[in-house]
Amino acid sequence: MSKLRLTEDRVSVPVAQARACAIQILLSGGCDTERAEAIADHLTDAELCGVESHGLMRALQYRDEFRRGYLVANVAPEVNMGPGATVHVDGRGGIGILALTGC
Repeated sequence: MSKLRLTEDRVSVPVAQARACAIQILLSGGCDTERAEAIADHLTDAELCGVESHGLMRALQYRDEFRRGYLVANVAPEVNMGPGATVHVDGRGGIGILALTGC
């Protein structure tokens, strides 16, 4: 069951086609191919797990946030070992999905 309120009927789209569409949207927002694919993989996985609110619909939001400068499209996170068993991850203004994957 979804929390989303749809105004139109659902359509079925093959997973590969939906992922490819998300990649194109992210590329149009300024992402390079590696980062667009990593984000699209995460969004596709969320969609397939039934977490639509964090799934493929977010590609449009992220593209717009890249374009507006709210998020940085092509930045690699900075990862440093902290004291003991801690790790410090600085996403450097980029999207959290990439900080999680190390892209």
